[in-house]
Amino acid sequence: MAKYLLFKTASFALTLTLYGVFGVMCAFIWLAWPDGAKNAAQAEESSKLSDFLSSEESGSMFFTFGEMDGGAAHIINEGSESSGARPMVPSFGAGTKGVLARIPFYGRFPWGYVELSAVFEFENSGEGFSLLDSRLGRARLPGIAGREFCASILAHYKGFISKYGVSAISVESGDGGVTISKGK
Repeated sequence: MAKYLLFKTASFALTLTLYGVFGVMCAFIWLAWPDGAKNAAQAEESSKLSDFLSSEESGSMFFTFGEMDGGAAHIINEGSESSGARPMVPSFGAGTKGVLARIPFYGRFPWGYVELSAVFEFENSGEGFSLLDSRLGRARLPGIAGREFCASILAHYKGFISKYGVSAISVESGDGGVTISKGK
C-alpha cells in the first residue's frame, strides 16, 4: 500500500509540474507574441544626432525621443549604403530607470516570419551602460537569457555602435528626451 501511495503522489507531482511548465510556456508565448499593432511609423531622418556624435568637440546636447529615432534611422540608412546589410531601425523612449530601446526584428517559425520586438532598458552608471531589463514583446527575460538575447540582437548594430557609441560618455533620460554628454 505504501508503494502505491508513493507512486500516486509522485505521479500527481509530475503531472502538476508538467501542467505548470506548459502554463508558463503558454504565458510567455502569449506575452511575447505581437498584439497586432505594428511598430510605430518610421521617424523622419535627421542628421542632428550623427553630426553631434561625430564632431570632435566635447559637450552635452538634448535630443527628444523623436530626434533620437530620426537620428538612428539616419545613422543606419547612411551606414547600410556602403555595407549592403540594413538592420531594423530602433525606437527610443523613457524607462523606469533609464532609456528604453525597442528593436523590431523578424522571428522565423515553421509557417513563416513574424514581426516581434525586443525591448531593452539601459541605465547609465559610472562604468558605462548596463542592461536593466530585457523583454521579448511584453515577456520579461530572466538574467543570463536576457543578457544573451540583448547581445545577439545588438550584434547586428555593432558597426554603428563602434562608429558613434565610443564618444558618448553619459546618456540621461528625462523630460521627454535624452541628454547625451561626450568627451574626447
